[in-house]
Amino acid sequence: MAAPRPTVLVTGAGGRTGQIVFSKLRERSDQFAARGLVRSEESKQKIGGADDVYVADIREAEHLAPAVQGADALVILTSASPKMKPGFDPTKGGRPEFYYEDGAYGLDWAEESD
Repeated sequence: MAAPRPTVLVTGAGGRTGQIVFSKLRERSDQFAARGLVRSEESKQKIGGADDVYVADIREAEHLAPAVQGADALVILTSASPKMKPGFDPTKGGRPEFYYEDGAYGLDWAEESD
């Protein structure tokens, strides 16, 4: 009797690297049960919209529960998305300034600084 396939949850499955990892795990469906986690319904549709793709905000634990439940491993590929500060005028030269919304930057920075 074959051992059960481990369930692997890929956070950030709608991003550049996340899409690649999620796709590679799906290609190996004989070895892994892949799940994806994205931040919007639009991202879910972009990667196929299947039932194994969950939409959730990683900052809200209660939103994560359905995706994480039963997962044997996590591949964490989420990242904060910088936003351009208002008022930048490209016709005046210079460089735009960016900021991170509260919460997302702190989470990424804390994880990457360890």
